[in-house]
Amino acid sequence: MPRPRKVSDAALMDAAADALGRKGPRFTMADVAELAGVATATVAMRFGSKQALLLAMTAVAKDDLIARMRAAADAETDPVRSIAAAALSALAGGGDPSATANHLSQLGADLVDPDLRASLSRLRDDYREELRVLLEKVPLPNAPSAVQAARILAGLVHGLQLDWALAPDGDMLTTIGSDVDTLLAWWSGAAFCQPDAEGD
Repeated sequence: MPRPRKVSDAALMDAAADALGRKGPRFTMADVAELAGVATATVAMRFGSKQALLLAMTAVAKDDLIARMRAAADAETDPVRSIAAAALSALAGGGDPSATANHLSQLGADLVDPDLRASLSRLRDDYREELRVLLEKVPLPNAPSAVQAARILAGLVHGLQLDWALAPDGDMLTTIGSDVDTLLAWWSGAAFCQPDAEGD
């Protein structure tokens, strides 16, 4: 009789993320097990429930989120571009319309669950805080305080992702990135974003 395949919690959570991208809230523990190459009982014994699995995924997402944001920012030589890159690095779904819609559908389901909503709220706070730190490093004469700017930028990015998912048109990162660049250009005082000197 073959021995059960050993698999780490991280590998199971990676499989769950894959299953979520494929099926959204409809994904099951069996889907996760199939993608991980283990028995459904293995996933159930490790996490206990689908909710516990989602909570575990959100709990470990902070380190991955911060690492991605910092890597994206560090890859840019222009400080304003580094802010945009960090903000965009958090988008789920990789620009695939189906996966993006499934991730956003799961978000809708998570908002109904108090524990999952609280966990996601903490992740949102981490995202905003990382943006705040980046915004404080860059002179942006037309921007509000770094705290408010981080809130506005986060809302813009996630709102535009939802808007794109409703009717995908073009590459998601390019489309959203263009609007983020416009906002940051205005905040930085770029000439082409200055209001008409003669007024309306």
